[in-house]
Amino acid sequence: MDTLSAMKNSPTRARVACLSRTAAVYPSGWAGGVIWALALRARAKLSRFCTSAHGLLGGSRTRGFSSRLHVPFLSQIDRLILALAFSLAASGCAEDCAPDFPATSGSAVYVSAKCGSAAGKGTQQEPYATPTQAAAAAKSGDTIVLGAGTYTAGISIVGGVNLLGGGSGKAIIAPSGSGGITIVGIGTTTIRGVSVTGASGYGISAQDTTLNLAEIAITKTKALTDGTGGHGVQAQGGAALSVEKGTIADNAGTGVLTVGVGTVSIVDPAFAPNASNADSTSIVDPAFSPQSIIANNDGGGVAIVDPAFSPGQNDAPKMPVQISATDIRGNKGFGLAVFGGGATVTRCAIRDTKKATAADFADGIVLASSDKQKQGALSVDVGSAVTGNGRAGLIAAAALAKVVIHGEVSGNESGGVWVQGAGAVVQLTDKARLRKNGLLGAAATKGGRLELNGTRVEDTQPRKFAEPAGGMPEDVGDGIGAFNGASLLIKNARFSNNARAGVVASQPKVGGAFGIDVDISGSEFKGGQFGIVVNKGLAKSPSWAQLKGTNKFDAVKQDVDQAGNLMVRASVCSDQKQDAEACAPKQGAPAK
Repeated sequence: MDTLSAMKNSPTRARVACLSRTAAVYPSGWAGGVIWALALRARAKLSRFCTSAHGLLGGSRTRGFSSRLHVPFLSQIDRLILALAFSLAASGCAEDCAPDFPATSGSAVYVSAKCGSAAGKGTQQEPYATPTQAAAAAKSGDTIVLGAGTYTAGISIVGGVNLLGGGSGKAIIAPSGSGGITIVGIGTTTIRGVSVTGASGYGISAQDTTLNLAEIAITKTKALTDGTGGHGVQAQGGAALSVEKGTIADNAGTGVLTVGVGTVSIVDPAFAPNASNADSTSIVDPAFSPQSIIANNDGGGVAIVDPAFSPGQNDAPKMPVQISATDIRGNKGFGLAVFGGGATVTRCAIRDTKKATAADFADGIVLASSDKQKQGALSVDVGSAVTGNGRAGLIAAAALAKVVIHGEVSGNESGGVWVQGAGAVVQLTDKARLRKNGLLGAAATKGGRLELNGTRVEDTQPRKFAEPAGGMPEDVGDGIGAFNGASLLIKNARFSNNARAGVVASQPKVGGAFGIDVDISGSEFKGGQFGIVVNKGLAKSPSWAQLKGTNKFDAVKQDVDQAGNLMVRASVCSDQKQDAEACAPKQGAPAK
């Protein structure tokens, strides 16, 4: 071919385009600087000549563009320097691209935003230019390797194909008007070291795939034009979803939404549960170092949904959820919501959940299940804190639910812990601490039960509350409450400086030795207006002596009032007809 045609050849054009880049990375020094200055001068002459198309390079044909250059207006030194430049360009381009590829094993397909070509072969030396090209060539078991740079289109792969980047913030998928990464089909897919930002509908979507995510960042996902979607990660079906060292933030929908996934894990692979410091239950501990961050998502932090879940039905929880070393913060509506299953939370912070509107919910953790055969379950370890949420810290609105709390629940606006539903039980251990919550430290209603053993309940803050039937608002700030058929078992707990009462019982469950299912023993009450109050109107009320029992009171204005008339807040929910629906946020649209 003539030399002008050779200039149109893709590899040759790539070498020409690479001259400037190679100059930037080639070893420095006065000799290198002189060579590249001369080479660029020669290239400029050559470029002007090609653009004006006044002639052909070398007159006819060439056997290697860099080996014979006969251009009338180029000096001999120009031709020699230009030949040297092209020779260096070949190695320079390789040096420019190769370091961008992370190491991998097995069959790999390579993509480079810098040196890729539409005519590439998917190798390190001749990579593809777009992930779409690589996806078309990859088969199950292959790994698509993304070089550093920004890719402006999404990618669709089948289950079993892996995706590897050099680390979040290096290989960036920034599609315009489409989803980010789509995986469909049975198989195990691992995505590591990739960022997705500004996608529409979803950042990552998996259907029937076992999906492992590591060192990823999913941010600023937009909702679709109809207002749906906008989720960071959504998965439907599949055996498992795992997230390690991920940042999922600022998405229009839910940060992580799963529907019918076998197991869900957001974990630190090096975390050992027995490594928690039993004396440290506050997220202000500087040793708290989250491995994953799920933050500022407008549709909630993490939502785990059983597709068969329906409040009031016999739904079997299917999805064990493990969340460790994760900071779930600043999301709207809820931090973690489990609809129809159970979760284990270890060394996490679930905090600062916000209301989307003034009348909206803003709860740290929500457990909603109405199964009457298999129970929903939740465990929060001593290294975790549920704090600063805009409504409740934790709501268990699930019949027969079992919740165990070892950690701190603090600074929540409208109650630390709420449990309601027949047979639902929340246990607070001697490591648990309820501190500076508004309205109530913890409360049970509608057949729920609270059990405290050695728990500290401190500094409950007053909040204005008026009975729904009307009346003047009063300051309510109680440590523990039992309402509307609920029961209490409190042993060796410590109550201090709660704004109004340590314990309030209003229409609790009937039964027990005292006529009500409220048993308080060996506990200490310090400060506040009342120690223990049982509101009047019961068919059978315990005596003053029975309520005082083995409990101790210090600087309390009134130790025990067995026939009180305190205004109480019987539920955190606004609609009492269907507990789970009223107390839990909406499930949201299933992943598509």
